[in-house]
Amino acid sequence: MKNKLKRITSQLYPELNAQRRFELCMRHRALGNEKEASLVAKSCPMLIYRMTDEKFTNRMNAADCCVVGLTAILREILAKLDMIKVFVDSQGESPISEVYSSYLLKRLKSFWDGYSEFCLEYCGLEPEVLLKAFNSPLVDELERIKEVSANIPEIEADFERANGMFVNVWKRKIA
Repeated sequence: MKNKLKRITSQLYPELNAQRRFELCMRHRALGNEKEASLVAKSCPMLIYRMTDEKFTNRMNAADCCVVGLTAILREILAKLDMIKVFVDSQGESPISEVYSSYLLKRLKSFWDGYSEFCLEYCGLEPEVLLKAFNSPLVDELERIKEVSANIPEIEADFERANGMFVNVWKRKIA
């Protein structure tokens, strides 16, 4: 029964449009099901020039670029916050460390919220799905990122700028 259902499901993959195929492939990768993700990816229509569907490939590349960008930015912020914590633990709190920590926390929130909105609006997926699908090291830091982000007040201007960065990458790659 399970094999029959799997066979029926895999026969539907070629009927998926680029967006649905992208979502399904990312969900399978996020769950660690590379075999099924590979079947979904291989179900892309082959065009006359015999290449994978350009719309699907562009989405995969754009999503990867956004995850790499977010990972680089947030890992740098988290490392700086860790260094400040070590400094404060050994030297005590200072006005500079407080101001810089506040700045970094606002940046972290801006980028996380901007990326989250981008994922939901443009990719049709939760932000965690893409991070897991592309094996981002941020997966191990998700709880910390969410906790920090939840404790910072909204900063509209920074959120807009961060969101725009991901949207611009997406639009350039998809166009």
